Amino acid sequence: MIIHTFMHIIIGAYLYTLFFKPTNNREKVIIILSGGIIGITPDVTKFFGDLWLHSIILIPLIGLLFALLLYSLLRINLLKGLWISMLTVFLSHHLIDYLGNGINILYPITSDEMELDVIPESMEAIIIFVLLLGFILYLSKLSFTYYIMPLIVIIMLLTIQITSSLTIQHKLDTKLHPATMTMTPENQLLHWEFDVRLADTTIIKGSGAYLDYKVDHTTPPPKE
Repeated sequence: MIIHTFMHIIIGAYLYTLFFKPTNNREKVIIILSGGIIGITPDVTKFFGDLWLHSIILIPLIGLLFALLLYSLLRINLLKGLWISMLTVFLSHHLIDYLGNGINILYPITSDEMELDVIPESMEAIIIFVLLLGFILYLSKLSFTYYIMPLIVIIMLLTIQITSSLTIQHKLDTKLHPATMTMTPENQLLHWEFDVRLADTTIIKGSGAYLDYKVDHTTPPPKE
């Protein structure tokens, strides 16, 4: 939970810094702190049992509040602050939760949790490490090209992880025609566990790695 929350914070701070490009120390402090706060803002009401801030419906409101904050502190153009804040809160929180532990992104239209579930805890640690490295590059005053490289690395890792998951799921769906199927990441990248339920109540459990899978155990339907 702590590492997941810190990931939201550092992604928000990194994206804000990347988009706004602060030049002096005062701007850097305000942008980094604001980015970290916006990264965890959707979780604020969750602690009180409410899911409103996790909904994409309220992304414009969150964006507007932070745009007004940055305008008052740094005189950043309101429209620029609005679209950057909206994009940052979506990428740093809503998208990450969708790829990770799930999010009620269409609340209150539906309370169903949506998830792709491709980010294990080990990958969260990698993302944090890579972005911390990005901040070191930034504080070392290297060129913008170097600062954007960590983001490219993370996008590549996520793309490979998602491709592995979807490929194995497609193979399982094509061969087994499941009624339901769940796949969760192991703590090692590109490794998965799956649970397939057939229409006749047969349960098939197994593991996947890279682009293929193996069946570990099959539970036949109960005899009538």
